[in-house]
Parts: sequence; structure tokens; C-alpha cells
Amino acid sequence: MKTWETNLKNRTAKRNHHLFNNDLEVKAMFFTSPCDKGVIRNGGRNGAKHGPKSLLHHFKKLVATQEEISFKEVSNGDIYTSSQSFEQMQENELALISSHLSDHSIHLGGGHDHVFPFASAMIEKYGHINIVNIDAHLDTRSDDVHHSGTPFRQLYEKYPKGFSLTQVGIQDCANTPSSFEKMKMDIININEVTSARLSSLTFDKKGPLLLSIDCDGIDASHVPAVSALNPFGLDSEHLLALAKVLKKKWKSDGQFFCGIYEFNPIYDTLSAQGARYMSYYLNHLIS
Repeated sequence: MKTWETNLKNRTAKRNHHLFNNDLEVKAMFFTSPCDKGVIRNGGRNGAKHGPKSLLHHFKKLVATQEEISFKEVSNGDIYTSSQSFEQMQENELALISSHLSDHSIHLGGGHDHVFPFASAMIEKYGHINIVNIDAHLDTRSDDVHHSGTPFRQLYEKYPKGFSLTQVGIQDCANTPSSFEKMKMDIININEVTSARLSSLTFDKKGPLLLSIDCDGIDASHVPAVSALNPFGLDSEHLLALAKVLKKKWKSDGQFFCGIYEFNPIYDTLSAQGARYMSYYLNHLIS
């Protein structure tokens, strides 16, 4: 092997990819849900099913900030079949996540509908959870069918007292009036988002914290690779301010739960700008 090839091989040994499925005790679970049927049912562009693979690829290339741990990937890909109803696929995903859920779990979608089985597994295990959702949409639509715009409405109907919900970056032009009906939640509209406001978030109720990131809630100049583009989302300053207060909560609990959804690499730049941005942010949250 040539000297430069050996150098590159030694360099890759220090990156996140070597933390996956090694011989060490598993510290964190990576659940991947390569399915965008919920997005399509909601009238969105397909392609989010490729998101988990793209995000993991770029995350694994980053220099490891954790030592002496192991990540384990559990893919839900084989549970999505055309012969099953959408609701049955969600039940199958809930069962699979529940059987592997640990105190450090990361979920990569797919559409935002996948947060429903992930959050459901957490509620069933811990009794009550606190959800912070970064999004332009409430995803509480009261439609007759379930899709990527209904997960928090589904959670409310199934576990009305099982979670508290803080919505960050919501845009009035992206939500119908019916989405607000019967839903108790704290809303920080995009016009109200400041680093100081995000840094002051508190979590009074018991239970672990889940950060759910719908990528269309982030400024399109950072993440253009989404189904529903929004040009006025959260920027890097907002995300770092939010990360600071969330990491404090995770550290005190000794737990970590994060989901990233609606990333659509088909619409990313040639340099994979969006994938790199989101993988860097995930790495920052974990470190």
C-alpha cells in the first residue's frame, strides 16, 4: 500500500464510523426509517426515504468526539411493504423501536410521520416525555388520513397526558386554523425566535427530552434539501443557542433522544451542503 493510502486509512480510523457495531458495549442506538410514504400522502415531494443513508454517511465521516462507546444501527427498512396499511406500518415500527430503545437513541427519517412511533415508544417506556419540535409546520393536522403532517395529533389522541410539546419556528402561512384545535402546546413563532428566547427554555415536567427536527424548519440557505422549502427558518445562531439548553437537560438526565426528519438528499447541492450541515449539528448535539 502506498504511503498516502496508508495515511488516509489511519485517518479514517479516528472517525465516527469506527464507533458503529464494534466490540464495545452499545452506548447509543441509531434507528433509521428509509420511508417517505407519509410525505407523499401529505402531498410532498418524494426522496426523504434516502435521507437516513445520506445523513449517516456524512456523520460517520466526522472525527469522533466520543471515545470508548459503540453505536448500533437498527434499520426499519424491511417493515415497509405495499401490502400493509400505513397504520400497520407505524405499529410495526413502534414494536421494533420499543424492542431496542435505550437511554441514548437517535432516529433518522423519512418523513416526520416517523416521530410518532419513536415518541410513542418513549412514552410507553418512560410514562411522560418533553418534546421540542423544530419545524415550520405544527404537524397537528386533523385530516382523515395519517401522514407526515399528523404525528403530534396522533400522539395527542393516543397519549393525551403522555407528553408536553414545544414548537419552535412555526410559520403562520404554513398552518391551517384547524391544526391548532384541541392541542395544548407552547409555540415560538418564527418571528419570535431569538437566541435569548431559546436559551431560556425550561422543562418543568418529568420525563426525558426528545428533540425532533423537521429539516424544513431550518433556513433554506443552510438546508435546501427538503420537500417543503422555507426561506425564513432557524439559522445557525438559533440552533446553537437551543443546543446549549437542551444539552444541559440531557446531561442532567443522563439521556439523549433526537430525531431528524424530512431531509431529502435529492434536492441537496452537489457538495452535499444540507447533509453536512445536519450531520455536523447532530455531532455537536452528541458531543
